[in-house]
This record gives sequence, structure tokens and C-alpha cells, in this order.
Amino acid sequence: MSKTHIIGGGIAGLAAAVKLKSSGQKNITLYESSKYLGGRCRSYIDPHLKITLDNGNHLILGCNDEIFKFLKIIQADNRLEILTSPLKIINHLSQKKVPIPYYQLVKFLLRSLDDTVSTASYFNLESEAWQDFFSPLIVSIQNTHPELSSAKQIQNCLRKIFLNLNLNAKTPYQPVHNLSHTFIEPALSYLGSKSVCPLHLLTGLQTKDNCINQLIFQQKQIDIKKNDRVIFALPIPALNTIFNLNLDLSKLHNPISNLHFKLDHDLKTPQILGLSHANAHWVFIKKDHISVTMSHTHIKASQKEKMIKSIWEEIRTYYPTLPHTVPEHKLIVEKYATLNQTPEIIQHIKNLPLPQFHNARLIGDWQYLTYPNTIEAAMRSYL
Repeated sequence: MSKTHIIGGGIAGLAAAVKLKSSGQKNITLYESSKYLGGRCRSYIDPHLKITLDNGNHLILGCNDEIFKFLKIIQADNRLEILTSPLKIINHLSQKKVPIPYYQLVKFLLRSLDDTVSTASYFNLESEAWQDFFSPLIVSIQNTHPELSSAKQIQNCLRKIFLNLNLNAKTPYQPVHNLSHTFIEPALSYLGSKSVCPLHLLTGLQTKDNCINQLIFQQKQIDIKKNDRVIFALPIPALNTIFNLNLDLSKLHNPISNLHFKLDHDLKTPQILGLSHANAHWVFIKKDHISVTMSHTHIKASQKEKMIKSIWEEIRTYYPTLPHTVPEHKLIVEKYATLNQTPEIIQHIKNLPLPQFHNARLIGDWQYLTYPNTIEAAMRSYL
């Protein structure tokens, strides 16, 4: 019986394993280098705050078809809930809700775009529509400087949201509890513990006749038989090490900063708030903490305390019952969070000198370049 070996237990690897099993394949093994599966789509108990945090904030919309297919297979679609509060962007300078500029939006969505052109080419960068709506929306979706980002990629994403026959396409969802409860735990239950091998760091390969015939892990070697398949569900930094690509990762990637504030009381109503003209980009109100995402942002150590205080004051503008004093908090900066999704970098990724094997393939959000680096893209990469 042939076997599929999946290297990497992030959401792309898990989704591939789930799809394979649901299609009838039984002999699947998933290898993960750390103790935890899920990558940026998991949760953990923070030792400092002593609460459960999501390893990255993610907005899930009704148009994310692959996410809902995945959750249905693993019987976890009831672990998402619709946000009762409407999703909105607020201009922090005026403290007013930003209206959707439908005329400019539809005009952009109906254009025929070139893969090589940046988003700035299609907008008036001095307009309110750009500064209050498109700029904050694009940087949050693509984690890239909005003026330099790929116009074609963001158009594909916005078309999926706004030109969708699904009436629930724009409906925002959040996990009932956390990301692991919704995505990771039921996926592991569906796959079975025997299918998953944590703490397996791939250090090398043996090949013959352009096929992989052995996977070399730190603690053991796995022989790959004639009809076996290998799926690399790894981020570019990991592939850079395994295949000695000598890539400049800092030029290919952008950081994301997430700031978590512990609450001493429940705000009761889960909510997601977008801000323009503010340090905070998106504010996620959760049961026992507030998480703030700053896309394409790396907070320097010298600016850290001043920035944290400023962000807390921004949050208090909309939730005045919160204390004046900055509560316990944790700042997490992910240096290589996503690709720098410009037309130039996307083309560079397509041309990477990655080895091609007859019995292997690559998946991951960075492989599905027609769509921004998201959970949806990671899951679509195995289609």
C-alpha cells in the first residue's frame, strides 16, 4: 500500500492530511518539528499572562470556502460563531465609521489587471477612500505596504468577498473558544494520533533518479518506497535550510506584531474593530483579553513601551470602561510572518530554484500566490 509522508504540521499540512483521508487514503503520516501543530493557526497558554492566546489573529469570512469544507470534514463547523457585532473600520482621527467606497471598489474589481502592477497604480493615494478604507484593508490582508502590494492578488481576494453570490460572503466568524479548539484538536482527532509524529525535524534527503528515497530526521531515517509520495508543507525559511537556497529571507518576508492585553473582567461581546490613522490596525475583543494586530510592523525595543501605551489609549477611546493603567501584556513579533506580497517578490517566488522530484510536491500559503497568505490560501494550496 502506498504511503503519503507530509513534512510540516502547520495548517497547510493538516488540511492536506485531512483531504487525503477524506478521499479514502488511509496510510498517511504527518511529521512536525515542534511539539505543537497548527503553525500560525494554533493556540497556547502563555506562561506570563497565564491565559490562552492564539498564535496570530485571523479573520474568517463566509466566503472562505476551503475553511468551511475543512471544518465540515472534521466535524468542527459548530466551533465557529458569527460575530454579533458588525465588522467595521473606524477613522481614529474623526472616530467615525468609514463607509465602504462602493464606486471606487467596484471600479477596481471590474478592471483587467496585470500581474506586474502594484495597487497604487489604480488609486488616488490622496483620497479619503484610499487613506481611510483601502490602505488599512490592504495592509491587513496582504501584510505588505499597500502602495507596493500586488494589485492582482488583492483584487482576487476582494472579488471573492464583494462579488460573491453567497449572501454570507462578508459575514465575519470567530472561533467559539480559540484556534486550536476550532482547527487543530478536531483535525488531530479525525486523523488519529498514530498518523502524527511531533518533534521530527527534517535535516536532509536522499534521492535517486530524481525521486526522494529517504527522509533524514534528527532521530531517524524513513525510507520512501516506490509508490510513496512526499508533501513538503513547509514555510520558505525551512526550505531555505533544507535545500541550501541561500535566500535573503528579510527581503522576501514581512513581520507582524501582535500585542495581547490581559483583562480582569469580561467585555462580554466579542468584536473585531479596524482602525485607520492609528498604531493599532485591528483590535480583537476576546473573553479574557484584547489582541491587537499591527500588520507589516516591527516594533523596535526603544519604541516598545511608548507604542504599547499609545495603543492602549487608542483602545480605551472605544472602550472607556477599561482602566487607565496599561494592564499586563505580551508583545509578540513574528519576523517572517508572511511573504512581502509585491508583484516583484511574487514573481521571484515563482522563479525560485526549488528542486523538482517526481514523487514530491510543495504546498503552503506561499505556494498559492493568486491569493494573499492566509489560512484559506494554505488550504487551497493542496487543491
